[in-house]
Amino acid sequence: MPVDFFEKEFVTVCERYNQTFGSQSVCNQMTRCRVILAIIHMGLLAKRIEKTKNKAEVRDDIRMFIRKKNSLMSIFSTAEKIFQERRRYDNGNQAERQSGQRSNVG
Repeated sequence: MPVDFFEKEFVTVCERYNQTFGSQSVCNQMTRCRVILAIIHMGLLAKRIEKTKNKAEVRDDIRMFIRKKNSLMSIFSTAEKIFQERRRYDNGNQAERQSGQRSNVG
């Protein structure tokens, strides 16, 4: 059975979600929920497109699928940049504390 393009793209987005948000313990929960809902909608669109014999009937669904995929990939890229900056900032603060400067915490 040939690999369906839409199923393959759906799996790619799911893997990218796990890669981006899976390792983050602290994250904006509203963003995470919206991303999950968008991924679920992509899955439903992929199944509807796959089941339809006449692709002209689902042309709008195909456009919506591609639009959601591109939006999600953009969100993942932005989130990864933010997480990297946060890690760099946290690592810099830990290095300062270890170099002998006193922390004003407790």
